[in-house]
Amino acid sequence: MRALPVFFLVVSSLGCPTRVEERCFSVEPLETAGRVPIVLQSGVASVRLDAVLACPFPMTVEVEVQDPSSRVLEAAAVLSQQPSRIAADVSFTPTVPGRYLVIGRFQPSMEVVQLLVEVAKRRPAPEEPRLVDAMPFDPAGCDGLGRTASGSVVCQQRASTLVIRDGGITDQVPPGSVFVSGNTVWVARAQQVDRYLDDAGTLVPMGRVTPLQSFAPNAGFFADDTAILVDGDSPRGPFRFDGGAVVDEQKPFPPSARAVFMLGSKSFALAGDGLCEVRTGPPSCIGLFGIAGVSDDAVWVNSQLNQVLEVRRADLVTPQLSRAFRGFDGVELSPGPISATSVPRLRASLPGPMLGLLAPRMEKNNFVVEAWPDTTRQLGRQFVLVEQTPQSLVWVVR
Repeated sequence: MRALPVFFLVVSSLGCPTRVEERCFSVEPLETAGRVPIVLQSGVASVRLDAVLACPFPMTVEVEVQDPSSRVLEAAAVLSQQPSRIAADVSFTPTVPGRYLVIGRFQPSMEVVQLLVEVAKRRPAPEEPRLVDAMPFDPAGCDGLGRTASGSVVCQQRASTLVIRDGGITDQVPPGSVFVSGNTVWVARAQQVDRYLDDAGTLVPMGRVTPLQSFAPNAGFFADDTAILVDGDSPRGPFRFDGGAVVDEQKPFPPSARAVFMLGSKSFALAGDGLCEVRTGPPSCIGLFGIAGVSDDAVWVNSQLNQVLEVRRADLVTPQLSRAFRGFDGVELSPGPISATSVPRLRASLPGPMLGLLAPRMEKNNFVVEAWPDTTRQLGRQFVLVEQTPQSLVWVVR
């Protein structure tokens, strides 16, 4: 869409026309303000700047690209003049992931257009080391897979929970839903939840919890030394390992909570359209659409119907960082139990046939978007399963 020239006839006092004056009106951009396109760090990136003023008709454009540290990069631009719009196609080579500022100055309309561009980091890089775990059987027979920080593979099967290390089965415990966080392995069943610690391929029991009614094995929250369990229809806990046993802190969780998790020492529940801190006294809540992941001390929330992804710390009221994207299909909300290793994901169409899984993360308080291949088998906070064969698993440290 572009502005159309409007002509005004100026008439002299004698009734004769003296001159024709052309005035131009600006129109609102077609794209929603605040949305950010995504490009890849590797190679040359291309973005489009749409002009808003169409008259005087833009004949040239000057561009400037600034990286996340405000350093000016070399850039080139081609003016695209079409009947329906005027635009500049800008190309530049990103050096680091992060947000870039692209500025275009159109002449002779004197219009200045600015665009923020999110540069995603391509993962895994060719030079990144792979961790290869030999398997004594086809891992396709595992209903779930996890890798401990010390390098043991935990295979969840219907008949048992197996531990594999150095190509052989080193331990076996009763079956259940398995959640791995660091070197901690939680095995959840209807009548008990066990916490184990991986000791070079041996799962050492470190606490057990029994229900008042019956646990929902695929619900709740699991971290290294803390769990929130769903007993009957209500969350219970948090349960913390105090060095000798798993102790119930008995927070007042709402019975209708759809999701529960912890940030540091604080407990949270998603009930209705609000995410609230679970505590005695006045609640501290925010409205949101859903939870996309929990990592370390931050929760990733989707607050505006698949358009805005925010990261918030234990103080829910003030978002630490917010990002809005253009050119992606949505935020994948956490469908099941939330754990301390739940990773936020975006669905997107990116350049290259193998890239489409975006995983935002925090690196030294900076927001970085990683682009992983569509063939990625499992994305975790610490390990990413990039390849699976009948004989082995190949991981990358995230």
